[in-house]
Amino acid sequence: MKGQDILILFKLVSLQQQRGDSAYLVENTSARALESSLGVSKSEVNSSINRSIESGV
Repeated sequence: MKGQDILILFKLVSLQQQRGDSAYLVENTSARALESSLGVSKSEVNSSINRSIESGV
C-alpha cells in the first residue's frame, strides 16, 4: 500500500460517517469525485481502491 491509499481510505470513511449509510457511499461516490476533492488522479484513485481490496482492507 502507498500513503495515498491511506488518504483515500480516510476520505471514504469520512464520507460514510457523514452520510451514515454504506449503500449511499457505494452508489454515489465516484473516482472522479474523489479525484476532485483529494487532488489525486482518477486512475490513481482506482488503483488505490484496487490495492486496498487486494490487501483485504
